[in-house]
Amino acid sequence: MIYIYKSYNNIDKLQVIEDPEAFFNGYITAQEFDSTDIDAMKAIDKAELLDKAIGTIKTPRGITSIDHLSTGCKTIIVYNYMLKHIDTKKIFLDLSYCGVNALEYIFSIAENQDKIKFILRHKDRVYECKDREYIIDGNRQITNLAYM
Repeated sequence: MIYIYKSYNNIDKLQVIEDPEAFFNGYITAQEFDSTDIDAMKAIDKAELLDKAIGTIKTPRGITSIDHLSTGCKTIIVYNYMLKHIDTKKIFLDLSYCGVNALEYIFSIAENQDKIKFILRHKDRVYECKDREYIIDGNRQITNLAYM
């Protein structure tokens, strides 16, 4: 089951990672990447990790660093980092800067865990996400995000 909240109402903002890109830039290095992170880079940004020590990647636009991954890709990596390092069910991750491809990727990982809840403040193309069990704002259960 995936828990989605449509706003910050009634949520302690100290428990929310509001800016996953800033979190990524401040706390995550390529040295910590695992197979989930590398798969996400390929699936979302078509990027390949060239050098784990310095974070060099190859993208369709050329050679660059992990700093230039998309926000959606960085959010997936932050989510994976949180699953490994955060031991609480009181954390929320804001997915509002993710496109539908990154949302679907995160939701496919999140289907079998309830450790982290999500904030999603937009409805742009969310109907394209696969049907699964979603709990909206802590109480309303749906199977299709078109009804969010």
